[in-house]
Amino acid sequence: MRDIPGFVDTRQQLLQLKSNVKGHWLGFAIAHHLNGNHALAVQILDSFQDTQEEVPDNEQYEQSEMVMYKAMILQEGGELEQALDLLQLNKVCNCTHAAPSQKLTAYLALHHMHIQLSVVHIRMPGCKDTSL
Repeated sequence: MRDIPGFVDTRQQLLQLKSNVKGHWLGFAIAHHLNGNHALAVQILDSFQDTQEEVPDNEQYEQSEMVMYKAMILQEGGELEQALDLLQLNKVCNCTHAAPSQKLTAYLALHHMHIQLSVVHIRMPGCKDTSL
């Protein structure tokens, strides 16, 4: 895609024309995600979820996929703690989602641990350099 700002504008116009269409909300969030506006993409997904009433059982799969997508956006935007909190708060009930959810949670935890370790300086026995 060459014109991502144009894609954002188009998706916004579609959402303004028909705000009751789920695809327009998701398309607008994806456009901002692709444009690097992670916080705005998450805010759009939150706004969409606020407009929905209780999610019926036949749409639980889609709902859990949206939670995982939101966690991915948060992680890409550098909000690792918030992504982990989101995944833990919205535990996936459907067994088909357990493995991907666990993988994403483990990935985020490892990534977060790597960041913490890169800040810590450890003095190794017999080593003059104290940085990692």
